[in-house]
Amino acid sequence: MTPGVILTMAFDQPQGIESYNGYIDYIGRAEAAVVSYTGYQDYMDNPEKSQGLFSADKLSLSPEEKRWFKELFQTAQDNGSLLWRPIISFDNKWLAENGLYDAETNTVDRNRLAEYTQKAMSRMLKKEGLDSSAIWIAAVHNNTDNIHIHVAIAEPNPQRKSMIVDGQRQFRGKFKNSSLGAAKAAIVNSVLQQSKENQMINNIVRGRIIQGKKGRMLSSDPEFSRAFLSLLAELPPDRRLWHYNMNAMEPYRPMLNNLSSLYIQRYHKEDYLQLQALIQQQEAKYSRAYGQGKKVKNNFAKNKEADLYSRLGNQILKEMSNYQQEKEEAQKKTMRMLRRSRRKLEKAEQSLSQHLQVNRAVLISSMEKLRYALDDEYSSFKNLILYEQEQVQEETFFLPER
Repeated sequence: MTPGVILTMAFDQPQGIESYNGYIDYIGRAEAAVVSYTGYQDYMDNPEKSQGLFSADKLSLSPEEKRWFKELFQTAQDNGSLLWRPIISFDNKWLAENGLYDAETNTVDRNRLAEYTQKAMSRMLKKEGLDSSAIWIAAVHNNTDNIHIHVAIAEPNPQRKSMIVDGQRQFRGKFKNSSLGAAKAAIVNSVLQQSKENQMINNIVRGRIIQGKKGRMLSSDPEFSRAFLSLLAELPPDRRLWHYNMNAMEPYRPMLNNLSSLYIQRYHKEDYLQLQALIQQQEAKYSRAYGQGKKVKNNFAKNKEADLYSRLGNQILKEMSNYQQEKEEAQKKTMRMLRRSRRKLEKAEQSLSQHLQVNRAVLISSMEKLRYALDDEYSSFKNLILYEQEQVQEETFFLPER
């Protein structure tokens, strides 16, 4: 199977170039040697082959901007910069399958390919550490059997790491395979992200399954509450760590994935079956784009499955965080009520104590008065008894004799 996209890379040393000022007319001879950096720019901009130059931030360049780039490329050559020459080739049938090429009219969607190239170069240069020092221009060519894009990259003020080759110091020319792979992936993803299948996949994952979870609380669902609370009890106390892809969540992901699987089977079984079918279709398209071979890895289905469980896991963790926060706030509210009740009780006890102290003083005073009154009454009674006894004795003493 022919890959939909192929990315190759070549580079030139400035000392191997004869002329710095001449313009090159390749006349479609892509295999010809590069004579000057500015000449390569002219080749890419040849109207018989290309649809005009573009750059990192412009889909088309004005004559003034082209002259400005020529000056920068000449400066780069004078300062000893390498000239990197990536070529992005497409299988025309693959472009047609994805709505980027019309074979009957030999028309290519040049602007979309330019936008995808901008993404690819940005990612590749960043991985190579050239994103702040390199400049580049490119052009889409449709003069051969395969539509392709020529790119020219250079550093006006070279910052590239150097090495010693044959006793001479040279800037490192070779790009890492991972950098080239990142550029190719950016183009493939940009093309396939526009497909109907990918849009349907995103709608099922985000619009149905994830959105459905937002409106369904597992903590109050009888079928999930036990598993929900069991996982919640295992999580670390710091809720800032409760994000699916954080390292701190690694021990809990199996339980979280199990909860997600139960949720999908219970509420989104049909959606999930449709999702799997679409993923298989889209994975076949990625295989078509990258080609097949031992070195080609197609992880589209695996990545989509991981994305689903990551998004769903984060929704469950978010519910757990809200649940725990509400629980803690309820506990704090209860404690505040208990403290207020305790303060009220303490005030009541203090008031009662004060009241009892006052009443005790009144009682003691009343008892004292009563005691005094009783003492007086007792003294009066005692005196009365003594007086009456004296009177009886006196009457007895003065009785007449018989």
